[in-house]
Amino acid sequence: MKYVIIGHGKYPSGTKSTLKFLSGADDKVSVIEENVENNDYQQKIDKLFSENLSEPIMIFSDLPSGAASQYAMKKLKVHDFKMITGFNIALLLEIILTDNQGENLESIVKEAQDQIVYVNDLFCE
Repeated sequence: MKYVIIGHGKYPSGTKSTLKFLSGADDKVSVIEENVENNDYQQKIDKLFSENLSEPIMIFSDLPSGAASQYAMKKLKVHDFKMITGFNIALLLEIILTDNQGENLESIVKEAQDQIVYVNDLFCE
């Protein structure tokens, strides 16, 4: 499985760095960054699909409304791949460390959503 993080600015490379810090799993992950200085994300996404015709791809994006996310979503019409947007580190660790091939993604996403907690409610009742 080819794992790719796409998103704004240095968020993808920062996330990859965090994965390396927590698990050492950064070698399994590529990044595509959308930024003002070098906005070539479309070419990089196209290259991702042209160079990985036989390998399964899973894309994680920071925001569903981002331009790179929107461009990747359009590729779902012509390519068979998995895509999750609005991810967190808990989700990435679960999927990448288990080398998940796309099984049970709905339950993994639900578990990752449960990791988002408004802590004040826990301590201020």
